[in-house]
Amino acid sequence: MARGPIEEIRVLVMWTMPPGEDTARYWRKVGIVLVNGSQYEEASKAFDKSIELDRKDTETWNNRGIVLSILKRNKEAIQWPLGSNILIVPRF
Repeated sequence: MARGPIEEIRVLVMWTMPPGEDTARYWRKVGIVLVNGSQYEEASKAFDKSIELDRKDTETWNNRGIVLSILKRNKEAIQWPLGSNILIVPRF
């Protein structure tokens, strides 16, 4: 059975981390590798998994927002932790 891109990347990233490590950091690394390979949809899934494991990881939130912007999913890109949204107030 053929593996999808995210499974292939997971195997590669596992070689760089201690055995059994399936953490937010691990999934962030998977997402970064996928971004570098222009696999943006899969990268967004990896960043989502990372955020599920550590909602306070600002680096992953930033990466997720960038990827979602690339995918033209701008409303999702500005979603902030805990389900609220960033309030943008224009200054005139």
